[in-house]
Amino acid sequence: MLKPEQLTLRCVLNTAAQEFANKGSIAFVGSTPINYSQLMDEVASQAQTLLDNGINQGDRVAILGENSPNWAIAYLSITTSGAIAVPILPDFHANEIHNILKQSQTKGIFISKKLRSNITGIDNNDLLIINTDDMSIESTPEIKSKKHEKHSYHELEVNEDDLAAIIFTSGTTGHSKGVMLTHKNIVANAIDAGNSCDSLTDNEKLVSLLPLSHTYECTIGFVLPLLIGASIYYIKGKPVPSTLMAAMQDIKPTIVFSIPLIIEKIFKLRILPQLKKSMITRGLYKFEFSRKKLHKIAGKKLLESFGGQIHIFGIGGAPLSQKTERFLIDAGFPYYCAYGLTESSPLVTGASKNRRLGSVGQILPTIKARIEKKHPDQHEGELYIKGPSIMRGYYEDPETTAEVLSEDGWLKTGDLCHIDADNYLYIHGRSKNMILGPSGENIYPEEIESILLTHRYVIESIVFEHEGKVAARVHPDYDLLQNEFDQQGLSPQQSKKRMSEVIEEIRLQTNEQLSSFSRINKIIEHEEPFAKTPTQKIKRYLYVT
Repeated sequence: MLKPEQLTLRCVLNTAAQEFANKGSIAFVGSTPINYSQLMDEVASQAQTLLDNGINQGDRVAILGENSPNWAIAYLSITTSGAIAVPILPDFHANEIHNILKQSQTKGIFISKKLRSNITGIDNNDLLIINTDDMSIESTPEIKSKKHEKHSYHELEVNEDDLAAIIFTSGTTGHSKGVMLTHKNIVANAIDAGNSCDSLTDNEKLVSLLPLSHTYECTIGFVLPLLIGASIYYIKGKPVPSTLMAAMQDIKPTIVFSIPLIIEKIFKLRILPQLKKSMITRGLYKFEFSRKKLHKIAGKKLLESFGGQIHIFGIGGAPLSQKTERFLIDAGFPYYCAYGLTESSPLVTGASKNRRLGSVGQILPTIKARIEKKHPDQHEGELYIKGPSIMRGYYEDPETTAEVLSEDGWLKTGDLCHIDADNYLYIHGRSKNMILGPSGENIYPEEIESILLTHRYVIESIVFEHEGKVAARVHPDYDLLQNEFDQQGLSPQQSKKRMSEVIEEIRLQTNEQLSSFSRINKIIEHEEPFAKTPTQKIKRYLYVT
């Protein structure tokens, strides 16, 4: 693992250009990557364009576009010239985008042609607009000050404690906060992540699946590969199953970073039905020994579908269901669970070969962690963390910053967890989602949801408190149910009655696996998929009543 002279993105790029000059860096799937020396030249040229058009050190420059090599070049040109990147998730609503640009006092924006309409109506006189499709300038600001001096990119200095990015996240509460991350925050976290992985080389190939505007993909799926001289490939358009699988076969990546939703859908909709397709395999699947054998066979096919070369399949951003994780363990699939927050750049835990079911990995070496319990006899409590990757604070919001970040650098994560003797972290849920039971028991919606999701008819669910009792909303697998109703020859009226019975069966079967105080009192059928954040977390606040 290379360690740059200084923990800045500029040093990361300079070091990569020297050490891996002729190795491939970034490209679209199906194209030949430009080498690291060329990447350095592209970034320097684009950074000089920013400087020549009135962007100074400390100015904010937004990026709004789909993943692409030019997105990566834009990010590096902003941060290595001392300006501050404001990555915006492509799925944000136009009103939210306008608010972010206004709040951050953005002076420039890199934006794709596809998303150009999202900034219609914004006064362009003071905004540098660059098209990420071809890096052409669409609009230049009126540089009013005659004292404006043009700087040379190569003469500028960037320091570790300078701000590199402000990340605005919609979260699950409907309110955006600007997380301020320094160069040191991001680079230190990428180094930590790399050191937690075994056997990384400069021959790694990565297919990027998640939005670069999210810290998880930017730090771990972009900055980390730069540190090791890996090649990164971007999929044109959204990574739907057909294009994703084609990309995997084309590139044969060694590293992929993903979210649980992707691997869980593959397991539940493709692997599990195949394992239970025949009467013989259904029978064998009931026994642990034969089930492990079947999982091993299915896991080999899964690995082949991803190109057959993956040795790190990172999973983060949300909890992974234990049923899916059990399959991955049995299959010997090279997955790694990790946990983090935007406020920690993002990783808090890292990869570990010795996986433990239900754990999100071991606390990274540079992260200090402690559990704050409300009562000494509690098993879990709120996780507090401290280290070089912890944010500076929320942009222009000292009050909210003070609520979560102490003066001596401890960040309150809001997650209820416990840490075992070997430093493995286990998450029980969000403190704000916790339900208080009838006799003061702690009920964690996320744990009940993980059980609901093991039911063959359940695609998505949320659990919440309703009128003092535990309730759930469930989005069923209508395709599967309708197929069964058709096979049974049920009329529309009979199908409706059967659906009500299915909902009740889901409730009863789930309650059989729960303590009496946490059992579901009522399940509400939710006909449409739940609205989600760009990182595929359900927007709970829209459904909790």
